[in-house]
Amino acid sequence: MKTPRSWWHEWAAPLWIGCNFSAWTRLLIHNRFAVHWSRWHFAVLYTFLSVVNSVLGLCQQAVFGRRVAETVIADPPVFIVGHWRTGTTLLHELLILDDHHTAPTGYECLAPHHFLLTEWFARWAGFLVPKHRPMDNMELSLQHPHTFIYPAAIAHRIARRRRPPTPSTHRS
Repeated sequence: MKTPRSWWHEWAAPLWIGCNFSAWTRLLIHNRFAVHWSRWHFAVLYTFLSVVNSVLGLCQQAVFGRRVAETVIADPPVFIVGHWRTGTTLLHELLILDDHHTAPTGYECLAPHHFLLTEWFARWAGFLVPKHRPMDNMELSLQHPHTFIYPAAIAHRIARRRRPPTPSTHRS
């Protein structure tokens, strides 16, 4: 019998849930479609979601494309770059207390192709993420500002890296 934690762990949203179809296809091709038979249902689900993300991305481009392209960024952005567990999240949390700073929400990171169109959906999709980060028990939700931008990068273009860099997988 599965415990609630194991059920959530199995169905929790992975980083690549926001991929569009071309990024998801590149990821599958790069890994030679190596999906274990016990996970085929996830591959079918993520393929379906990647098509949905692509269609919603086209809709967002049609509705908001011109306004986004014409947006003027008055001040240069601030990027917080650092290794995990070095205080970057604390610095981020302190900066966003100032009204002059902002950061993408968890939903904007997980749905970079269509968040302008579908951000209302984030409040109903909150069950897909844990309430706290496992490594430091900090609050986590799709509505909170998000410091981990890798989901946006992997969803936008799966380029050189095919998995999150960790000390055991880092290559120079």
